[in-house]
Amino acid sequence: MRKLKGKIFDHLLRRELRKDGPARPIGELKKADIKRILVVSSTALGDSVFSLPAILSTRNLFPGSEITWLLKKQYLELFQRVKYVDEFMPYHGGYRKLSELYRKIKMKSFDLCLIFHDSDPCPGGTAYLAGVPFILRFGFKDKQLAPYLSARVPYIDEHHAIEQRLDVLREISRSDDKFCREARLETNPGEVRKWSEILSRECGMDSATLVGFQTTAARKYRAWPQEKFIQLGRRLLERYPDVVVILLGAGSERRYCQDIAEGISGERRVINLAGRYGISELPDILKSFDLLVSNDTGPLHVAIAVGTPTVSLFVPSRVEHTGPYQDYHMHKVVKKPPPCDPCLIKYCGDPWCMDLISVEEVFDVIESGLHKCE
Repeated sequence: MRKLKGKIFDHLLRRELRKDGPARPIGELKKADIKRILVVSSTALGDSVFSLPAILSTRNLFPGSEITWLLKKQYLELFQRVKYVDEFMPYHGGYRKLSELYRKIKMKSFDLCLIFHDSDPCPGGTAYLAGVPFILRFGFKDKQLAPYLSARVPYIDEHHAIEQRLDVLREISRSDDKFCREARLETNPGEVRKWSEILSRECGMDSATLVGFQTTAARKYRAWPQEKFIQLGRRLLERYPDVVVILLGAGSERRYCQDIAEGISGERRVINLAGRYGISELPDILKSFDLLVSNDTGPLHVAIAVGTPTVSLFVPSRVEHTGPYQDYHMHKVVKKPPPCDPCLIKYCGDPWCMDLISVEEVFDVIESGLHKCE
C-alpha cells in the first residue's frame, strides 16, 4: 500500500510539473511580499531541535510574517513552548493523511515554504501541489523533489546540522547578521523545581545530585552497551554518596531500563523514569538534572537546548555534524573514530563499535572538573 501511495504521489507531482512547471525561482522572491511562511522540520526529535536556530532566524528575517511549523505530531506538545512560531501543523508521517495536509496548506495560502531536512519528500511535495510559490530545501539525498523546488540548496558535508539548515536561508539573505546559531528551549522554573524535589524524595534525600542516563537511541548503532551503563552507574554511586541516577526512556523501553537499574543497585538511588512522563515534560525534567550522560539521540539535543551539562558518546555518528554546537564549556564528548571504512551507519548488521568507548573514559570525563558531581 505504501508503494502504491508513493507512485500515486509521484504521478501527481509529475503531472503538476508538466502543467505549471517548478516553483518560482528564488530570484523572483521579494521579502516584502512574504506574509505567510511554512517551515518544515518533520523528522526526528534531534532534527527538530537543530531546526530551532533556522526557525528563529526566519522570524528575524521576516519579523512581520506569520510562521507555521509543520512537525511530527508526537513532538507537537514539546515544541509548543516555542514563542516565535505562530501556529503548529501536525504531520502524521509518510503518506498518512496527505489529503488532509494538502487542504490545510492550501487553505493557508503560504507565500514561502522552507524545508529544514533532506529526507521525506511528502511535506515539500504537498506544498508544491498546494501551490506554494517558493519552496527551498537542502540536501542531495532525495532526488524525487528536486525538479519542483525554487532552489535545491547544496548539502555541505562539513557543516554542522544547524548550519545546514541555515544554508537554506542563505539562499534568501546574503548577510548572516540576523542568523541565530543556538538552539534554545524555554523551561518552566516551577516544573523544574517540582521534578527536582520529586526525584530527590523518591530516593529519600532532601537534595540529591541528579545524573540522567539516556541509555537508548533512535538508531541502535548509536547506543552504548547496556552493561557499560550499569558499570558506570555503579562507579558513580560508589564514588558520590549524594548522586541519584535517573534512567530516561519511552514506555516501550521500560524493561530495558529496569534491567539497568537492577544491575546498578536494585532500587537504591536509581530511578527508572522510562514511560513515566510525557514528551511535553522532557525539557523540564532534563533541566532539573545536574548532568546527562547520553548517546547521540533526541534527548541529548533537548538537554543542550535547555542548558543542562552533558557527556555524550560518539562513534559511528559524527560529532562535527550532530554534536554540541553551543556552550562548549558545559558539554563534553567522548568519541572514537569509526573502526570500519566505510562506516555503514544505519545499514550496519552488526553494530558493535560503541563498545570501543570504555567505562573508565566516561567516568574520568565526569570527574574531570567540568562535570564534578560533588
